[in-house]
Amino acid sequence: MFTLKYDAQGVYQVVPPEDDAGIVELGTRYVEYEQASQQPVREPSLDLIRAAVQEATLGLSAAQTEEFKRSESATAYHNAMTTALPLLLEAVEQLKWKYRANLGKLERWGLAAKLGAQSKVLVRKPAKELEWANFLLAYIAQEQLTPPPDQINPPDLNQLIELANIVKANKQARDEAVNQRKIGVQKRTESAQRLFDLLQAACAILIVTRYQGRVTTDLGVWGFDVQTIRSKPAESIAPEPAPVEPAA
Repeated sequence: MFTLKYDAQGVYQVVPPEDDAGIVELGTRYVEYEQASQQPVREPSLDLIRAAVQEATLGLSAAQTEEFKRSESATAYHNAMTTALPLLLEAVEQLKWKYRANLGKLERWGLAAKLGAQSKVLVRKPAKELEWANFLLAYIAQEQLTPPPDQINPPDLNQLIELANIVKANKQARDEAVNQRKIGVQKRTESAQRLFDLLQAACAILIVTRYQGRVTTDLGVWGFDVQTIRSKPAESIAPEPAPVEPAA
């Protein structure tokens, strides 16, 4: 992307769009006006700009779609973990009580254990949501290896399995959406930059060929944002101090 400066001595300036969506909006307005114009701009060609608008629009749509998927999956993941948390807290307490004589065994269920003061085994509960999710999966895997009569109950293992399936599916969908969104944003940015370059070239040609090199508010009909250049306030000069009369 390059940036042109027009009519450096004039009172108006062409303000570029703030983001990719603004570039697409400008391109759309430019195409709409040119299609109805009796004196179209010859270069860059309207077909070229129209194709760039379509490509950038697709890029915007793709990025927004993947962001929606990411947000939707993240919400479902979080809701499932919110439901699972009290069950997992109960599971931790049940495990600590059942294996109180040897808390080190709790590592099989995905809990971290370490020696504290006086060789006392300390069990660390998960802290972050991802840690709880990992514990959920490890807990289920270990309980499924345990004979049913020896399984922890409550919490209900089947309920935890259902929640774990929701967590796994939505974590995978969220991660895929994040990756696709990154690709979409990159494509969107590249296509928007190409469109912006074409629109700058078109604006420069209009200024030079139709307005004698001057920026004018007439450019607004093509969608360009023309604003008055704010003049800088004049610098004030402090008066020199009066000379001090010598004492008599």
